[in-house]
Amino acid sequence: RHSGLSAFPMAAEPEPPPLPLVSNILVVGLATPLAEVAAGPEAAPRSQRSFATTAADRERLRRARFAPELSASYPPDRPFAPGAGVACCFCAPSGLRISVGTAPSPSFASFVLTDEAYERSYGHVLTCHVPLALDTPLAQPEAPDDAGACGDASAAGEAGAGAAASEQGAASSEALSAMTAAAAAISSAAEPPPLLTVGDLSRGAAVWAPVALCIVSRRHAPLCFKAVLLAVHTLARASLKQPLSLSLETALTHLALAVPLPPPGGPAVRFVLHPELTAPPRAAAEPAAEPESDADDSPLTLHVRAPSSSELPSSDYSAASLLDRLRPPQLLHILQVLALEWQLVIVSDDDERRVGAAELFLQWLYPLAWTQAYVPTVPDGPWLDLLKAPFPYIIGLTSRQLGQLPTPLPERLCVLRLGGDSALTGARGVWSVSGPASPLPPLPPRENAALLSSLSRLCRTAGSLKHALASDAGSPASAAARGVDEGARLAFVHFFASLLRDLPRAREAGAAAAASA
Repeated sequence: RHSGLSAFPMAAEPEPPPLPLVSNILVVGLATPLAEVAAGPEAAPRSQRSFATTAADRERLRRARFAPELSASYPPDRPFAPGAGVACCFCAPSGLRISVGTAPSPSFASFVLTDEAYERSYGHVLTCHVPLALDTPLAQPEAPDDAGACGDASAAGEAGAGAAASEQGAASSEALSAMTAAAAAISSAAEPPPLLTVGDLSRGAAVWAPVALCIVSRRHAPLCFKAVLLAVHTLARASLKQPLSLSLETALTHLALAVPLPPPGGPAVRFVLHPELTAPPRAAAEPAAEPESDADDSPLTLHVRAPSSSELPSSDYSAASLLDRLRPPQLLHILQVLALEWQLVIVSDDDERRVGAAELFLQWLYPLAWTQAYVPTVPDGPWLDLLKAPFPYIIGLTSRQLGQLPTPLPERLCVLRLGGDSALTGARGVWSVSGPASPLPPLPPRENAALLSSLSRLCRTAGSLKHALASDAGSPASAAARGVDEGARLAFVHFFASLLRDLPRAREAGAAAAASA
């Protein structure tokens, strides 16, 4: 029977808008008045430090680390979810240091955050320096509560004296006058001294304050975002001399609101940050790489691409540095620790080198995926308690933080030290692997021999290359270095594929045994 209702086509639900490439743009600077923060376990408590004006204390304050604060977060309607405190901790993991005299060159670093849904966000930080006003005050650390203690003691003394006087009959007026004078002296001594200023510290020399500009994204694209941050720094300096054709605020607005996150396996997302930025000249034999352009005077075009789940993982970091400095058994040792979901600590004072090494190890685990704690940059303070956790983790430390490792070391903890090279003497730092105390299970001889043979060949090739763990934007890796990267990925993929080939059969046998039981 006809129901009398007409069939209307259902309107298709609109697709959700694509996620933005840039989640947040953060600016972290010095909190004012400048407040010194403890720098490691050797630092004295705040109540035991003071801002004195002696030459030794002035020199110490030049090396001091000061508390950061979140100066700006953009877009305003998309606040940084972890909060301002987390932004300050990871953009300035050891506090901020002022510079007296000349301004240091900009430095780049990155960090990783994991939310409750195990989704990772990557922070890309460029720290530059701006002039600091000489009248900026230095906060006086809180003094110990000596005045209160003295006041309590004097009150107790008064009570005791009163009790004694009542027992004896009366107190003399001279004793009361002396106690009143002592209380006045204590009150005047408890008054805080006037705040010192940066000028008192520098004696009139130029002082530079660090400012950390951070781009937070769901994609870890260090070469692209390093180029963006350096371009922003260049534009900001140029705007001080003459107005830009397009304001820097407009360019950052377009970056944060209009550039989408590339879909996995889809085309690369290409964008121009600012029309006044031109692409650097490219040599004739140099392959097209990021950044790229069609003409020498064309705007600087950047691109970001997300590989599909069926592709081998890749990153902007070159494996040649690890293959040159670590022996094949050491590399296999580290990958075995991660495959067993044990604990790995990577120690380096170079933030980019430490994060790059961690990213390469995760890449080499494919087709396995690391789903445990992953913090390649750990801020000072309570965050270091993560080292005492009983669960698997990958944690990155500086050499100054190394003393925070628990004693004795956990039996399943492996420590990788990436020593720094000397810029003055050219001496190469020591790279070493130690631990874990628990013995690793032996690997099948066939897979072990094949992987060691492939890694040995790649290590010899890497040793003959001029390389860096993370290449600068505009200086892409050579064809030989890219061949080393691809060879390392394939070697580990074949290794894990061979190890896991019997896994379905083992699961079926286990299920059958459980059913028969």
